[in-house]
Amino acid sequence: MSSLLCAVAAVWLAAAMRLLSEPCSALALAPALVLGVVAAIVRQRGDRLSARIVLGAALTAALVMHFVFPPPELPFARLAGYRAFAVMGLVLASAYLCLHLRASLRRARFLLLIACFVMLAMAAAPSWSWALEAVGLMIAALLLGQLGGLAPELAAVLLLFAAPLGAPSGVAAAAVLALWSALLYIERGDRWPSIVAPAAGAASCAAGLLWRGSLCDVPALAIGLFCAAAAFESTSSSSVNPAP
Repeated sequence: MSSLLCAVAAVWLAAAMRLLSEPCSALALAPALVLGVVAAIVRQRGDRLSARIVLGAALTAALVMHFVFPPPELPFARLAGYRAFAVMGLVLASAYLCLHLRASLRRARFLLLIACFVMLAMAAAPSWSWALEAVGLMIAALLLGQLGGLAPELAAVLLLFAAPLGAPSGVAAAAVLALWSALLYIERGDRWPSIVAPAAGAASCAAGLLWRGSLCDVPALAIGLFCAAAAFESTSSSSVNPAP
């Protein structure tokens, strides 16, 4: 249940950042704040089909947005290549519908999706700060994907393709997400992140409501925190630390 709530919160924020005229308004942040608080209270870990469906649908939508609406910083000469990698990402995302792939192929689809993100980010990068932000997000995604299971991988790649790049403090947000993902991976067998992970996403939304516009300087942070919470909540402590 908690994984579904966190997934919906991440998807809502990603859609708000892309579609709303005021992405840091109460309309964008309040629903995610409520979902994060409820997820922290419920604390029901487990890989749920509903969470995977939400994350997979959101990933597909994010890749379609990259194809239809490439970033304005993208040079015209790179437009065709950018859209080609977006299509490749859609093909790789569709591989998550195949339930009986070999273990090596399951791992390959995740790594190739991350490679597609790197290519998209490098194609559109107007500065080194953009590239550094992309590297930080890539590290965070790789760590979240190590939690195991389909939902953590989907949440990890959703973080990459849904989070807007190029924000004023984007490098700092990416660094925070990389460190937070590393901590969740190290402490994946403990219970305290089940409370703290969703609460961290809710706290970022609360800060955005208190200090208007602050979250627009780090749009990837709130989305990334909820994606990380969805990834963590999709794992079960018993599967991480099996009984002897």
